[in-house]
Amino acid sequence: MRSPQTHRNLTPRGKRILYPIFILAIVNFIAFFIGAVHLGGDALNGHVADGHYFLSSHGVHTEVSRAVWRYSYFHAASVFLTHGLTVLTAAILFATGDLKK
Repeated sequence: MRSPQTHRNLTPRGKRILYPIFILAIVNFIAFFIGAVHLGGDALNGHVADGHYFLSSHGVHTEVSRAVWRYSYFHAASVFLTHGLTVLTAAILFATGDLKK
């Protein structure tokens, strides 16, 4: 069985473009995960009720300030953006021939 060797399927230009974006997405996800564990959840799973802001993780709700809730909300949304950017970049590189199947 062959091991995947994606780096051999990328042109030098493809590597210069995709690798930094991929690293950014991974670092952003790790930072989000550490923050969510430290804060007790994230805002996308949490809620706002009567002026109180809650983060949520696995059914446990943690009340936080509005500023922390907003930070958590935007950081969680940024994870979707960076991962989507990675997929979109890979698709463009595939279409231009810089990433081969």
